[in-house]
Amino acid sequence: MNHRPVDNSAAIPDPRQELVRVMYSQMPVVAAGNLALSMANILAYIERLPLTGLALFGAAVLVLTTMRIAAFGYYRLSRFRSWDAASHSRLLAFFSFLNGILWSSWGLFVVSSVPHADTLIMLVIQAGICAGTVSTSSASRVSLALFVVPVLTSLALWEGWQGTVDGNILAAVMLLYLVLILSSSQRIYRTLHGSIVLAHKNRLLADELYLHSNTDGLTGIANRRFFDNALQVACEASHQNGKSLSVMLVDVDFFKLYNDSKGHLEGDECLKIIASRLQTFFSSEEWFVARYGGEEFVVVLPGVDESRAYALAEEFRIEIANSRIPHDLALPWHHLTVSIGVASCLPRTEVFPQRLLEAADRALYTAKHSGRNRVNLASDMASMINGFALADLDLSAQL
Repeated sequence: MNHRPVDNSAAIPDPRQELVRVMYSQMPVVAAGNLALSMANILAYIERLPLTGLALFGAAVLVLTTMRIAAFGYYRLSRFRSWDAASHSRLLAFFSFLNGILWSSWGLFVVSSVPHADTLIMLVIQAGICAGTVSTSSASRVSLALFVVPVLTSLALWEGWQGTVDGNILAAVMLLYLVLILSSSQRIYRTLHGSIVLAHKNRLLADELYLHSNTDGLTGIANRRFFDNALQVACEASHQNGKSLSVMLVDVDFFKLYNDSKGHLEGDECLKIIASRLQTFFSSEEWFVARYGGEEFVVVLPGVDESRAYALAEEFRIEIANSRIPHDLALPWHHLTVSIGVASCLPRTEVFPQRLLEAADRALYTAKHSGRNRVNLASDMASMINGFALADLDLSAQL
């Protein structure tokens, strides 16, 4: 569980990879449709064509269908994880080419075996198959071309080779139809590719907006808005999973004097240093750091009980003190220090985020007024939170 605002733009897939995904998603439909059409063709001509030719065509269709389903299964199981978009495209193009050769061979087999007057039926069937392929294969212009070109040009050449006027007309019509299909598929591809690119750009903008809206502009860590939402989630998770939850409020001692004496630019640099140290020190994926406001920072520690939270806070306080960042007006140390208030809740204790924060804030207030440069635990936190919960239950009962 990551409680930090993260730029996810690197995770957005390449448009070519998305087009490959579209092609694979169509593969079961294409394979099933191809199998159904081939069986329908075989049944339509079973009494008019040699059984050997029908059997060879049916066997070839079954082999190609099996190959496609296997490729689809491997893709779904991420067995092609190391393949790039170009490798996937070549595999898909290979399947389309085999299918194109298969259907062009079938078409030539039929028109060469039936009376010429009946060839128009096969031309219509093949034209319909090519039209359907446009809707399922336009995500890859190469794959589409490798199917429709063999199918339509083979029939056009056959009709032209007959040397009749009708044959020449049909050949011209088939070639014109091929041009129209390729042109239409080009427009569909551009539209599909453009929509994918636009969707990716919108995702990038959304991620960037999310990142900016949840990141503190000065320090680069999470801001108050992100913290409020994340703390609510952390409190609910603590109640459900039975793990402790601790919150620290970290305040830079005598920061106003530092800011006034050294200037706002130096003050900003000071806050950046503290934020960076906090981010580095509390670097666990389960924990998160945010700027709470002004010179105050907040650290949320899921899974950390009171004693460990105190030890971590004390260790961080010592680290800042030992850094010896000059601050002449911070008496008596003459260098930057921090005060920290710590509040923790027991596992499976229902606690409202605001009350946990209030407890940490009171602990910080005590630390500041007890001499600064120290860590203070919220007093009797468990009984205080339980008391809040009971008070809420009593109030609900009265209402």
